[in-house]
Amino acid sequence: MENYKSTCIKCGKPIPLGANFCHYCQTAQGIDAFSYSPITNHPDRPYNETTAPDLVTSSVLFCRDLGNLTGHMGRADFWWSTIGISLVEMVLGFLAIISFGSFRRLGEETSLLTAAPLLILLAIVIAGNITAQVRRLHDTGHSGRLWLINLIPLGSLIFLLILCEPSRQQHNRYIQKTDK
Repeated sequence: MENYKSTCIKCGKPIPLGANFCHYCQTAQGIDAFSYSPITNHPDRPYNETTAPDLVTSSVLFCRDLGNLTGHMGRADFWWSTIGISLVEMVLGFLAIISFGSFRRLGEETSLLTAAPLLILLAIVIAGNITAQVRRLHDTGHSGRLWLINLIPLGSLIFLLILCEPSRQQHNRYIQKTDK
């Protein structure tokens, strides 16, 4: 059990893994303060780019990597950002429908001028969803080309199951290894 010690984020002294406070300096320990050692005993622990995935931080991560097809995206980050971005898509779609619905009242040009930016923004978000799905595929060890399975009948159901797979950290050619 001695190999599974963490260090205090303030004083650097060894503390038990998962301790909320340092026994020496009484400093609260954050979730990112834990260091797992040795890593060989946890080869496929879950990967997430954010330390504590939630609706806001994962959605910000989604927006930051909107056009990025390389890299990978952890399961919790992916699903939290999917929920957040789906809410944004619903609002944009609703506003576009209202804008098109005002076609008779406002006139053709005004209706198109208000709906066009919303539709462009909606298209950007949909393209961002595809890139997030490709990064999620990379995290599970699959090629991004597997996204094309969505184009065949019942392929979306198979694709959904693949997106639910856990992170694959070892023997994954899509994850760059860094020597520390």
